[in-house]
Amino acid sequence: MLLAKEREESVTYKLFRWAIFILLSAYIVYEQAISCIGVGMEVQLERHARFMAGNAEFFNPWQYRILSGYVLEGFIQLFKAIPLQLHVYTPYFALRFLQNILIFWIGWHFYKALKIKNWYLLLTGLLLLAFNMSNSNWKADMAYNTYFDIFFYLLAGWIILKAHPAWIIPVTALAVLNRETSGFIPFMLLLTAFSFKPLRLERKDRLWYSLAALLVYFVFFIAVRWIYGIRPYEAIHEIDTPIEFLRFNLSFFNMYPQLIGTLGIVPLLAILGFRRWPVYLQAIGLLIVPFWVLVHLVKSMAMETRLFLVPQALIFIPALLSLIEWEWKKSKLSSNAEVVPEKAQWYQ
Repeated sequence: MLLAKEREESVTYKLFRWAIFILLSAYIVYEQAISCIGVGMEVQLERHARFMAGNAEFFNPWQYRILSGYVLEGFIQLFKAIPLQLHVYTPYFALRFLQNILIFWIGWHFYKALKIKNWYLLLTGLLLLAFNMSNSNWKADMAYNTYFDIFFYLLAGWIILKAHPAWIIPVTALAVLNRETSGFIPFMLLLTAFSFKPLRLERKDRLWYSLAALLVYFVFFIAVRWIYGIRPYEAIHEIDTPIEFLRFNLSFFNMYPQLIGTLGIVPLLAILGFRRWPVYLQAIGLLIVPFWVLVHLVKSMAMETRLFLVPQALIFIPALLSLIEWEWKKSKLSSNAEVVPEKAQWYQ
């Protein structure tokens, strides 16, 4: 009787969770579709047509991010085959909606793999991510490659903690075809091959899988550029060198309120409790965050703050959730009890 009741509650909670995923996903699409600071859909249609013709507006790197472009084209052809009179924007919105669902689904499982157990806390983290995504519209279109990037990083994190590490190889292959910023994924697995106190190799299989994934990354990275033709990285608004990008980004006032809308104070709160993060988050945080921030400050328009959603979703939000849960457990214990925060294992 008790088991039946627990099963019924589990199904109820699962349905409620998926209802929230759907609601938040639809809200994000709505915000991005009507945003007055984003790029209009007419421009997006033109950009996609140029991509399919092999002449993307910003050739390097847009032309090389082929996965999202061809997935979108597949959606367009699929909706054309439906015997209904649908708006031309429908497949664009449908793909973004599906991306949101995938991000929330894998985000839920990745956060759980980090030993964040509180059901309400998990949903709160995804709610926070949803509002971060909906506030990341500056000079952005639907930004499919950015949101696939978030999905692949969360998927890689979950695989490393919960699944067979060999899956990191096909994930890397898809991720690099989507966006060149996926290059940290093989290193996320490589970290788990070692013990650091003292430093020694503990899992040779993870070492070889990560090296294989790294090889796949470089082969696919080069192959796409070889097929379409290698062109130098193009200047943006006549800004080309790292120093020029850094000076422009730091002096462009709009970057700061846009960053608050995208990140809030989540990174600050999380970093203050760095020592209590799950050990795996500490490792990938030190691996990814400094380089991610530096590269996007010196080689991109940082006011397009969707570029920082990967470390927000992968590292800062789950770190903050872990800290909140740790503090909640601490408050439940007597003041003289020894509190040892539960940390995620490298792998399972």
